[in-house]
Amino acid sequence: MSRFDGSVNTPHAELRTKAINAREHGALGLIVVDGPKFHAGEPLRRPKSDGGGYMTSKILACQVAQDVADQLIAPAHTTLATLQEAIDAHGTPHSLALPESATVTVTVKRAKATIRNVVGWIRGADTLRTLVVGAHYDHLGYGGESSLDPDVHAPHVGADDNASGVAALLAVASHAAAGRRDGRLPRHNLVFCAFTGEEIGLVGSSHYTESPTRPLESVEAMLNMDMVGRLRDNRLMVMGVGTAAQFTDLVAAVNQAAGKFDLKTSSDGFGPSDHSSFYKARIPVLMLFTGSHADYHKASDTWDKLDYPGLGRIAAFAAALVDSLDADPRPTYLVAKSDSGRWAGSAAAADTEPTSARSPTT
Repeated sequence: MSRFDGSVNTPHAELRTKAINAREHGALGLIVVDGPKFHAGEPLRRPKSDGGGYMTSKILACQVAQDVADQLIAPAHTTLATLQEAIDAHGTPHSLALPESATVTVTVKRAKATIRNVVGWIRGADTLRTLVVGAHYDHLGYGGESSLDPDVHAPHVGADDNASGVAALLAVASHAAAGRRDGRLPRHNLVFCAFTGEEIGLVGSSHYTESPTRPLESVEAMLNMDMVGRLRDNRLMVMGVGTAAQFTDLVAAVNQAAGKFDLKTSSDGFGPSDHSSFYKARIPVLMLFTGSHADYHKASDTWDKLDYPGLGRIAAFAAALVDSLDADPRPTYLVAKSDSGRWAGSAAAADTEPTSARSPTT
């Protein structure tokens, strides 16, 4: 059960998301253990496949039994049960340094496959300025390690996650192309990217930021859309408003003019989707999301459960966001307040620099 969305799992509940979050914040490894409150005495479960799930997230990872975890934390004069009680009581992290170290030995088996991002763009009047609009097009195939229908071998078509985001992406691109045909040349290059490999660790968006189609220092902002097909109670979530000084006012103004949603915002630029790769590269980001549901990562996430009028409204809202970003000066990059304690070294000292002050990372 998730405390983030009431009664169903959200992306935040996945070990893959936790592994990516740890990786993005500089962790070199991850040791996973089930808490004793609900899993006392359970045997250690093997992954359903070699390297399955969170172990594919570009970070050294393993799972240990509860007695092993208790041995690791014993020198800190605490127990796994005590730590879990402290976390559950306050709902906040309960980190501590351990005086002992652990040695983890793994066998790495490299598997190679060719997967592709799908990218298109509209040239802008100023070719040195770029906006990126993205959504991932991959899902879970026949299920497997990340499925919440673990015993079901059936197509996981991902209507909401994330055909809905790709549909919104195409609608924004269509809106921009129509404006171009009518003589309304955008000021920025508009890059539209359908990312691959999001479900196995933000692979496609990470590759894009490492090998961008336009110089990364020209990218002023990135808009991501993931799971935007199930609008309920007129509630739309917008993440990343704390990643640029102008974003809170910009999002509110666009909603007043073109959305009329009950907006729920968060400042964080990190999250379980492709915008994280851009935020990590010090680019302001926004992400649209209509919330998780009981069909998340299941074969039952099908087309008939989508709210198509709501998806159309969200696509129009996204297009208006892009129009506003295109008309405005370059947004001033910020480290979001919820992230400020997680940055180290020079990044923390530069948390209010404009993006134009960034060094090229390509």
